[in-house]
Amino acid sequence: MDAQSARDILNMDHSELIAEGEPAQAPDLDAENLEVNKTLRLSMAMAQAVESEARRQGVKPSVLMRAWIEEGLRRSAERPANLSVPLEDLLRVVQQLARPDAA
Repeated sequence: MDAQSARDILNMDHSELIAEGEPAQAPDLDAENLEVNKTLRLSMAMAQAVESEARRQGVKPSVLMRAWIEEGLRRSAERPANLSVPLEDLLRVVQQLARPDAA
């Protein structure tokens, strides 16, 4: 089911079903394809950069931002969750590598 069909179902008048005493059944919505609006605050410079890049690619800014978010989520899912290292440990290892005789 596409997003427009889902919106149409949600906006339908269901009063006939309720008036006749039949139990109203919620439509079977495909949650993965149902779109929701989210507000995102951007600096003016970032908004202009997004709009410029969208024009360059010939797409709407919302399409471009959605593609970037999807790509970021895909990359994040592919990355192991335990890649973080305390900065102090990283600095200690770098210092040890720089001075092998100090180890």
